[in-house]
Amino acid sequence: MGIPERMNDVSAQPLIDWAIAGLAEQGITADGAPEVRNRDWSIVVRQPTDRGVVWLKASARGFAAEAGLLVLLGAAAPEHVLQPLLADPDRGWFVTPDGGPVLSDSGAAGSGQWISLLTGYADLQRAVADEVDALRATGLPDMSPATLPAWWEKVLDRAAEEPDVPLGLADLDALRGLGGQVAAWAAELDEDITSGRLPLSVDHNDLHTDNVFVTGGELRIFDWGDAALAHPFTCLGLALRTATGIEDVPTGIDDGPLRAAYLQRWAGPDAEVPTWMQRSCLLAEGMSYLSLAASWLRLPGGFGPEFAGYFASFLTGFRDFAADPQLPTTG
Repeated sequence: MGIPERMNDVSAQPLIDWAIAGLAEQGITADGAPEVRNRDWSIVVRQPTDRGVVWLKASARGFAAEAGLLVLLGAAAPEHVLQPLLADPDRGWFVTPDGGPVLSDSGAAGSGQWISLLTGYADLQRAVADEVDALRATGLPDMSPATLPAWWEKVLDRAAEEPDVPLGLADLDALRGLGGQVAAWAAELDEDITSGRLPLSVDHNDLHTDNVFVTGGELRIFDWGDAALAHPFTCLGLALRTATGIEDVPTGIDDGPLRAAYLQRWAGPDAEVPTWMQRSCLLAEGMSYLSLAASWLRLPGGFGPEFAGYFASFLTGFRDFAADPQLPTTG
């Protein structure tokens, strides 16, 4: 039986039975009733045990790569993720220990915390830089630069089909008119990959403080269901917009030091960050609007008014970036 397309009406009991049996083999005993939450895209279960709370997750088809990805990341960069206690990648199921409080629980993260998060994320990306085939094997969607023009067309087609997306025909025509610019910028980012200057890596695609555990003073990233194989710098788009509050209430944080600290991990500790890398970073941040919108194509069913508004904001965000990209020139 294949992985369901949507999970809102799927029973959690097979997941619970599998997890309890697997945990018992590790000497961990369920100790209390499970608490189940069904959404279209996943089932999440809070299960008390004699060793503390554990979390069970079963993902819908479009998000099922998370199980295999977590196994890979747990082996390559265990200091940056929660290693699963159990995983069945073929079914998109896994179990993790409780990660403790999330970064947002203590209020708005400061600049130092963001720098720790982003430099740690760069280290994780570099740790899997030689694992592109393994990343692909998990089922991660391919959002590498070469694929972005095709994703752009799919995103605009979905926007036209969704009745709740607050964009008119004139808006969509104007966005389609940006197709040539999308292709040119995608080709520029693809040159980073094909030239060997940078590797493809994993883009979390939803990196913000609600998705980061603070475990014993260390930051561990979770909720990898939206992840994709992409240009590594794409991850900074949503992260820096969240850090600075551009899309909500300004936080007073300057994104410059955050970006610089992240890029320094790629340039090397004693190297000057080259202009081409700075340009690629800003360009990838702008193109991240496409990746975010493309990720939402995995959602089963229609968006509804709330999600449709978010989806439209990715498209208008890219439109605004394209109108004034402020990219440094190279050579």
